[in-house]
Amino acid sequence: MVPERRSMGVEASSHGFSVTKYFIRCYIKIFIIILVTAPELVKGVIFMSKNKSTKILVQCALFLAMALVLRNFSYMVFMGGGAGMRLGVSGFFSKMPAILFGPMYGAAVSGLTDLFGYVLKPDGPYIFPVTLTAAFGGAMSGLIFRFAKKRSVQTIQKLYAGVVIAVAAFGAVNHICIVKFPECMWTQILIGLKSKTVYFTYGLYVVAILGTVFFIINMVLQKKFKASFMNEYMRLFVTFLIADVTVTTLNTFILIWFIPALANLPFMTFFLPRLAQEIVAVFMHSFVIAYLYDVFKRFNKIEQN
Repeated sequence: MVPERRSMGVEASSHGFSVTKYFIRCYIKIFIIILVTAPELVKGVIFMSKNKSTKILVQCALFLAMALVLRNFSYMVFMGGGAGMRLGVSGFFSKMPAILFGPMYGAAVSGLTDLFGYVLKPDGPYIFPVTLTAAFGGAMSGLIFRFAKKRSVQTIQKLYAGVVIAVAAFGAVNHICIVKFPECMWTQILIGLKSKTVYFTYGLYVVAILGTVFFIINMVLQKKFKASFMNEYMRLFVTFLIADVTVTTLNTFILIWFIPALANLPFMTFFLPRLAQEIVAVFMHSFVIAYLYDVFKRFNKIEQN
C-alpha cells in the first residue's frame, strides 16, 4: 500500500506541474496577443462612436467582455480544501476603465467581472462581499491614479521611497523600544500582542526590504524600456500596489470567515502566498496597462486632430 501511495503522490505532483506549465504557456500567448492586437482593437473602439458617453460605455463593455473571456483561462489554487487564490490575467482589462475613466467606471467593471465571471465559471460558493471588494478595488484604483497622474514621476518615486523609509523606521523604533525600554507603555502594548509582535518589528523590516527591491526593479525597467508608455509605469505600479494589496488583505479575512476549511489554516500560511501572487500580478498589470494606456492616449490624440 505504501509504494502505491507514493506512486500516486508522484503522479499527482507530475500532473500538477504539467497543469502549471500549460497555464504559463497560455498566459504568455495571451500576453503576446494583447501587445500585438491592442492598437487595432483600441483604434476600432475609439472611432466607433462620436458621442462621448456612448463611447465610454462601449469601451467599458468591451473591456468587461475581454476580461470575462480571459477569466475562463484562470486557474483556481485550492488551499486546505478551500478555494485559496485565482491565477489569471483578466485584470489587464478589468482595471482599464478605472485608469481611463475614473473610479465609478472602475468599480462597475471590476464588480461585474467578478459577478459574471462566477456565473460563467463558478469555483466554489459565491461570496457577495468578494464582489463588493472587487468593486471597491476598482474605485480605489481610479481614485489613486487620478491623484498620481497629476504628479510627476519623480514626485511619485519620492513619495514611494518616503513610505518605505517610514515603514523601516517604524519597525526599528518598535525593536528599540522592546530591547532598550521594556517598561515603556508602547513596549507593553507590543509585548501584549504575543506571537504577533514580530509582525511589527521583523515583519516591517521585510516589507521595507521588499519595497526597496521593487523600487530598484522599477528603476531598472524604466531605464531598460525607454518607450513612451514607461512614463506611466511607476504611477500605475503604486496605484495597483496600494489598491490590490488592500483588496487581497480584505478578501483573505472574508474567505476565512465564509469558508470553514480555510479557517483551519494559520493566517500567514494562507495570506503570504496570496500576497506574493498579488505582488507579481501588480508588476504584470502595471507593465501591460501602461502599454494599453499609452495606446489609448495616442489614438485619442489622432481622433481630436
